[in-house]
Amino acid sequence: KKDYQVVIDEATEWFRSASPSRRATTVGLGILWEQARAYEKLSEREDASKGERDAAIRQAVKSVQTIRRYPGQYRDLAASKERELLRRLQGDGASDNPQDFLAASSLGRNSS
Repeated sequence: KKDYQVVIDEATEWFRSASPSRRATTVGLGILWEQARAYEKLSEREDASKGERDAAIRQAVKSVQTIRRYPGQYRDLAASKERELLRRLQGDGASDNPQDFLAASSLGRNSS
């Protein structure tokens, strides 16, 4: 059984105890990436309500937005994942017509 909540909880605990400089390392960004993937997988559960799915996707977006702030191997991957997640959250036309601040903010950053 894949227990994505355990990954999320462990990553959250690691970030609470890690220094800001340690969070920005390749290891820290990798942990954050795995947390984003776990949120994404939670959003794909068939038994999740639309609200639960949207909340999990929003958490994944926050994680990848944090990753994008730092140079390194995860930056481009995080930008791509952010666009994908926002499309899932907003549905068709998300890139053309954002429906909330999170989507609009991301669209502005991605277009520059």
